[in-house]
Amino acid sequence: MQQQTTLREMLMGPALNERDQGDHYVEDIHAHLRGVQELIPRVYGDSDACNHASMEIGTIIKMDPQRTDCVASKRAMLLCALAAEEGVKKHLAETDEGYARDMAERVLPFIKARFYKHCCQNPESFVLMALLLSEMWPEERLGNWPAYHDSSVGQLEQ
Repeated sequence: MQQQTTLREMLMGPALNERDQGDHYVEDIHAHLRGVQELIPRVYGDSDACNHASMEIGTIIKMDPQRTDCVASKRAMLLCALAAEEGVKKHLAETDEGYARDMAERVLPFIKARFYKHCCQNPESFVLMALLLSEMWPEERLGNWPAYHDSSVGQLEQ
């Protein structure tokens, strides 16, 4: 039985000495993004907004997996799904609990607003910033608000 790819592996990509062979994590990212495509209508129902979101995810999946900017967009989409959907966090936590939870509850709330404010124009910087904060300052409090909540809509735990 093959071990599932962790969130960290998908975000980091292949080792530097393996990058000339392409990014072999792209198919794993595609599988997760397809899962998000299926999740959206089940959570939010069938609507024009859901159909449009699903279409946009499909567009990201179809991007050229050989181009680094396209792969960065795929990784950024995965991080956005992690930030927005509790189901994605739970799924990714099955293989990488500490990392996925830390990314969803500590790192992404700190950086996603800036990424969204700038219309998601630099996905590679978004992914690199998430990795940098997660790897270099693990468990360090970021921002000045409570870091843990029980849902993606911001209900604070007591």
